[in-house]
Amino acid sequence: ILESVYLYYIGYLSSTLIYLMATTGIGYQMLYPDVVSIVNGMPVLSAIASLSFSNIFSIKFLKIKEILPAWVVKYMYFVVYIGILIEFILLFIIWDNIYLTQIFAVGMIYTIITSVSILSIGIWCFIKGSRFASFFLLAWTSLLIGVFLFVLRANGYLSSNFFTERSIAMGTVIEVFLLSFALADRIKVTEREKRKAQKETINALKENEKIITEQNKTLEERVQIRTQELATTNEELHQTNEELQVTLEALDKQKKQVQEKNQAITDSINYARRIQEAILPTEDEFNSCLPSHFVFFQPRDIVSGDFYYLAFKNNKIIVSTIDCTGHGVPGAFMSMMGKEI
Repeated sequence: ILESVYLYYIGYLSSTLIYLMATTGIGYQMLYPDVVSIVNGMPVLSAIASLSFSNIFSIKFLKIKEILPAWVVKYMYFVVYIGILIEFILLFIIWDNIYLTQIFAVGMIYTIITSVSILSIGIWCFIKGSRFASFFLLAWTSLLIGVFLFVLRANGYLSSNFFTERSIAMGTVIEVFLLSFALADRIKVTEREKRKAQKETINALKENEKIITEQNKTLEERVQIRTQELATTNEELHQTNEELQVTLEALDKQKKQVQEKNQAITDSINYARRIQEAILPTEDEFNSCLPSHFVFFQPRDIVSGDFYYLAFKNNKIIVSTIDCTGHGVPGAFMSMMGKEI
């Protein structure tokens, strides 16, 4: 944006210089001595070009897009486009001096419209608190005063003297001087804002770096704590696993011992069953007494607390089943005692 402001300012200075040279006759002598037909129209042509450049310069310099409503910006650009259109038309009719009256009238109207517009937006921006509007208003006011004095002298309201004859040139010089100060101030402010923005950016980057460093540090601490917790938990699990392994080994050993003892007890009971079966009537004894018979004897616990009895006395067959108190080994002892009774 700053480069475009310089470009429009240079365009304004160049066209203003051409206008001053055209009004003083220097332009005819130095720039277009062989083109007599444009001598009378060149001041209007250069003045409209100067006003158009000053209009665009005002838009960019005052940053009215950021301060004033959008319709103001559109209006100012509309005035610029009108000036360009007038310039284009003048390029075709400036060669014919019969249109000089119309050319001067158009130039005067455009000058009034543009001057009032630029002065208005300058005042508006000043009211809005724009820092650059003060220099701008002083510069533009000095030029308008010079133009106003020149018009008054041209219409006979002021006498001709050194100041009134050169009022536009003097106003332009003062305007250029003040605008130079304004541009210098703008550059200074822009550089200050740029340094401030850079400083804020650097501070923000440092703050972000500090935050990131603190976050990384906190994260590392959390990771270390979590790692330590996991290591402790893993050690506890390993210790628990070893204890379980020892317990399982002890249980397996006890299981084997129980199995061995159980097997020994079972073998003893099976041997006791053989002893118990020895006291029961044999198959031959049943066949001799009761050829047609069957015996259903099924102890619940290998050996039985019940037993059956067979005897042949006094030509009588005695068959009985005896139920002793208890089951298993205790019952078997009772059956042995019952058998002896």
